[in-house]
Amino acid sequence: GGILSANLPSYQVAHFQDNVGDGPVFNTLLPHVQTEFVCLLNDDVFFVPSHQDFFASLIEVAKYSSVGCVGPSTDNVCVVWQDIRNCGPFDLLAAVFLHVFCLLWRTEFIRSMGGFDLSLPGGYDIDLSIRLRAINMKMVIDRRVYLRHIGSVTLNKFDRNSYMLRAEAALKQKYGEGIFIDNVYLGGKQASNLTDSLGLALHEFRL
Repeated sequence: GGILSANLPSYQVAHFQDNVGDGPVFNTLLPHVQTEFVCLLNDDVFFVPSHQDFFASLIEVAKYSSVGCVGPSTDNVCVVWQDIRNCGPFDLLAAVFLHVFCLLWRTEFIRSMGGFDLSLPGGYDIDLSIRLRAINMKMVIDRRVYLRHIGSVTLNKFDRNSYMLRAEAALKQKYGEGIFIDNVYLGGKQASNLTDSLGLALHEFRL
């Protein structure tokens, strides 16, 4: 916070006494965002120095009215098709789910969605992905940009298994027992293996 304040005086830095999680922090700060686009970015990520157009690339996608949110490719994520090693030949991929480590939206759109559902104990990205699909909004992986993601740095400080079980139970209560197939909701379609899962989840997205 101090580094940002000193070098970028136009930035406002918010401090939370406790680690309340990404969902509550995002919802608390969303009303104060004054830019056209807003990005939720975890702190366990590293940018590739050569990707100076990282945000410009994501914004190029997010500005389309059919796009609910956009995220980069990475190499450590529970969403197999967001892994750069599984993304295939396409630059832009429409997916059924995006991971919360880096998500970018049009500010007014995510405000209209009410941000994350904080009645849930976790699983905010899964819930938001389901809500976006329910209103026919696209979630796009931008393979043109890459972000190194360490993964689960905060979660590993807590009882990870207990957290995951609570989130899963809450999502099942909200959406029904059939929500999880291969760890990700695929609209009720069966995915017996990774290849089938990728086939169901991905198709080329054209601007």
